[in-house]
Amino acid sequence: FFLAKVLPVNEWATRVFSAISGVGFVGGIYLFTRDLGRSQWAGLCGAIISATSFRAITLSQEARSYSLLLCMASFLVLLFCMASRLQQK
Repeated sequence: FFLAKVLPVNEWATRVFSAISGVGFVGGIYLFTRDLGRSQWAGLCGAIISATSFRAITLSQEARSYSLLLCMASFLVLLFCMASRLQQK
């Protein structure tokens, strides 16, 4: 794990990357649902649901980077929707 070389090896340092990825997941879901629903209200509802999701919270608390997978998947789906919208124009 590359952060172990930069940060001191303790419990906080091993879990900080997963927590940051979890916050990125909520941001990605916000952008995706705002783009899909075409309103800020839809984005906020999606972000609240993903922020209070039990599974997303438990993945963000682990030392493994499973929440990075959630974060990257949310941004990939967002990019896919944006690309398909550009292709339709």
